[in-house]
Amino acid sequence: MSLLKIIPPDSWDFGERPASLVKMSNRGLTGRDRSVLEKRAGSEFADLAAQVKLAGGDVPLHVIAMGSTEGFGSNRNGDGWCEASLKKYANTFEKYARWYRSHQNKNPEKSYGVVKLAHYNLPMRRVELLVLLNGTKEAADRNGGLVADEELSDLESGKDISASMAAKLAFDICVACDNRARTRKDYCKSAEEGGSCARFGCATGLTKVADDGFVQYVDNPDPTFFDISKVVRPADPIAWGAAADYLKKAASRNGHVVGGAELAEQYSLVPPLQMALKGVTDEYTANQIKLAYRLAEIEDGLGYISSCAGPSLPRRERQRSEAMALAFHPAMQPAMDLAPLGKIGSRQFASGLNALADQGVMLSPRDFASLLANNDAEKTALLADQLRGALPGAFNRLLANTDLVSQANPFRPSRDLAPAIQRQWAQKCAATHSIFPERVQLRAALAAIRDVEIPANNAAPLDKSALHTAAAIQLADMYALYKLAFLAQQDSNVTLTSELVVRQN
Repeated sequence: MSLLKIIPPDSWDFGERPASLVKMSNRGLTGRDRSVLEKRAGSEFADLAAQVKLAGGDVPLHVIAMGSTEGFGSNRNGDGWCEASLKKYANTFEKYARWYRSHQNKNPEKSYGVVKLAHYNLPMRRVELLVLLNGTKEAADRNGGLVADEELSDLESGKDISASMAAKLAFDICVACDNRARTRKDYCKSAEEGGSCARFGCATGLTKVADDGFVQYVDNPDPTFFDISKVVRPADPIAWGAAADYLKKAASRNGHVVGGAELAEQYSLVPPLQMALKGVTDEYTANQIKLAYRLAEIEDGLGYISSCAGPSLPRRERQRSEAMALAFHPAMQPAMDLAPLGKIGSRQFASGLNALADQGVMLSPRDFASLLANNDAEKTALLADQLRGALPGAFNRLLANTDLVSQANPFRPSRDLAPAIQRQWAQKCAATHSIFPERVQLRAALAAIRDVEIPANNAAPLDKSALHTAAAIQLADMYALYKLAFLAQQDSNVTLTSELVVRQN
């Protein structure tokens, strides 16, 4: 399990603009241009920046990323970054980070620049970055991204660019009681809340100040920085968690400070694919992780951003989505006879999954619930309701816990030929449950002919603070793992089949 953090803009007051254009002539960083940068970032950073060779279309941007606890204290979100960690790990910006927008970092081809230089400025006690924005299509193609048109427009008009960073850690540490939290659920509580923290506790007490001057915060040891993004600049730092259009819950209305870990959850932050694949040697596991990123990106495109109210789909896209939804309507997908599958974990189960996968047959949420409920009708109905509620955004949430994707998948089909009885059974199920594109299109057309009504979606946007019960999340995780195992078995039509896998949710 990894702990992800977002470090918002204006987390510290550096007394100057956090991002500024670096002017360089054809001769490099010289003369007055160098003096301007030295005044802003110091001579050591200017020396390093002068060694950077620019190519056509590169637009250099100096960013003051973050301050150390020793120099600036913890930030306004209750996160502290000690000097030793920043000195040691600032270079991870160069290794993993690109310039994105709103932390949509799943696909590097949708980045707008690269971090060319990351340096801990010891005299100023802060991390400085040199970002090369893609100023032209030439630069974008060279860096494998898109043209940073919005950023260039802001720079030309003199507007501030608010940049937000992201980091991955094994845990953070309460500075009051040394509690190590691998997730936000592990945060300590004060004695008044029934916990054992001697101070305010990190669960609800971040940034609180005691009479003796003590400030409650968490230290973030051994970080890996993997993202820097242009973001919406909020009016109130405490309410930063409500900055995005789809985060309208105003998390700070009762004075609650949104910490970096909570902010990462609200943004459905995930580490980049390159980092998720680090240390993975098994080809099947690596393929599953790549598929999970593909499906999560499709979720984003369809507006399913971690079950928050996502952007409205264009009319044509909405009509297509509604038409495809008919193919998965209960009227077109009667309950499957699951007896040939056998028990989960058995050899019969693995061979049955193989037979289904060969026919493109995917268990519907109701069928999956029935499988877990051992065909108990009442329990199946309960599990199916829980599962359906937690499905939107399931792949994004799964990526936030890449450890789960890296474990042995209990729904991995066998590679051996299934017995004839299971193959015949799978063939019978294909007409109603296959998600191969031609089958889906046929069912959608039949549904339209039969005047099957498109299911109404009257669900209100879910409150992120009480997203789903733990049981529902666990069900959605299991179903998402099942879908990954199914898709990993497919040899053709993977692109379109991937979209249909998400649309079924």
